[in-house]
Amino acid sequence: MLMLKTLGTAANSWLIKGLARLGSGRRIVGTSLETEMPRFPAGASLGGVAVRSPHQEKPFRLEAIGQVPVDYDLPWENALLLGGPNTGVTGIRRVGDQYAKRSGVVSANITLVNFKEAPTFALAQGFGEERGLGRPLDPRACFALSQHRPRLNQGLNLKEMQVVSLEKCEIGGIEHLPCLRWYGNYRSVYALPLQAKLGEDCWFGFIKE
Repeated sequence: MLMLKTLGTAANSWLIKGLARLGSGRRIVGTSLETEMPRFPAGASLGGVAVRSPHQEKPFRLEAIGQVPVDYDLPWENALLLGGPNTGVTGIRRVGDQYAKRSGVVSANITLVNFKEAPTFALAQGFGEERGLGRPLDPRACFALSQHRPRLNQGLNLKEMQVVSLEKCEIGGIEHLPCLRWYGNYRSVYALPLQAKLGEDCWFGFIKE
């Protein structure tokens, strides 16, 4: 039986993360990467600190999409409408100046993450950081993904999917996240309130250039 001394909070946190990684398995299934969750039971205690992994017992799916060209020189609304040609008159069209300006065209490698159970935004971002998937997908990269993969949902055997950018904007004094929705052949961009309840069709993007 493994006996663990009670350590400081920081040391315990490091130890738990290390053991959780050792306790997890990984397998490749088709084009998706499915990862088994850590095998420690929920509520287990190591060294006096409860194991509270937000990813525990939450199956998920990863899709890697390589070499997506993102043109940061395009005006915000032009880029938005190329990705979401069915977008209506909405406040998301006017928030481009809230994001840091970039220039040039980059080739982006994008990873999309889908949780089978509705997650929180914090859980999704923490998952990406923990797995080293890159920075959160910015809105322009989200638009470009739809522009160059207009049938992405069909390629994943889905009628509907939504890709959420974790980079916030403010509309009417309320924080939102840009979201691109595929529904059949329909593609639109809308602003998702930060307090919104998420559905199973939500995907979160991470990007490496």
